[in-house]
Amino acid sequence: MLGTKADLADKLAFDPARQKRKVLYPEVCEIFKDYTVYIGGSSSFDFSGKSYNKYEAIMRYAAENGYKKDEILYVGDDFGAGGGDSHIRLGGIDYIEIDDYRNLKARLAAYLK
Repeated sequence: MLGTKADLADKLAFDPARQKRKVLYPEVCEIFKDYTVYIGGSSSFDFSGKSYNKYEAIMRYAAENGYKKDEILYVGDDFGAGGGDSHIRLGGIDYIEIDDYRNLKARLAAYLK
């Protein structure tokens, strides 16, 4: 959003909590409806082809290896709107959100009880 030649300090300071881009996200998705749109880094949106997202990749892997959807548990950190893991949540795959890797063991233990 600041351009590729912007100073790194300006990019990092632009929108570290993603608040500015969360407001724009629905409109960007509408404009680029033929693409999957992610809120990337601290100052950009990332785009990929519609079929290129983590949900589609995992389901393709599962089909190729004989797994059913209810046998999958996904662990990630970015499930909100525009997040890189959001398609997992939207697709209905069971997931655990980890905001700090040091909590992974406790979160998994709580889930598996």
